Amino acid sequence: MHRIKWSRWHPAQTYLESGLLKTGKEEISQNNVDFHGDPEVRYFRSMVVRKGLSDLLSFEAGINYTKRKYELTITDRDAGFTGVSDFRINIL
Repeated sequence: MHRIKWSRWHPAQTYLESGLLKTGKEEISQNNVDFHGDPEVRYFRSMVVRKGLSDLLSFEAGINYTKRKYELTITDRDAGFTGVSDFRINIL
C-alpha cells in the first residue's frame, strides 16, 4: 500500500485591492450613465495533495475556493437615479 507523501491545507488568506495588479476600483461612464465598481475584501482557501510514484515521478492535485465581494453603483444622470448593489462571486 502506497502512502501519501504529504498534504497541506492552506488557511484562509485575505487580500485587499492591489494597484499593481489593477484589481482596485473601476469607473466607467457611458451615455450619461456612471458605473462604479468597488471590490471589497476577498479571501481564498486551498489544499494540495502530493503522491510520489517513483524517485523521478510524482502526482500532485489541489483544490481552491475563492470568495470575492463587490459593490456596484450605477448612476443615471439624465433620470436622476442611483442604485447600489452588493454581490459576491464564489469560485471553486
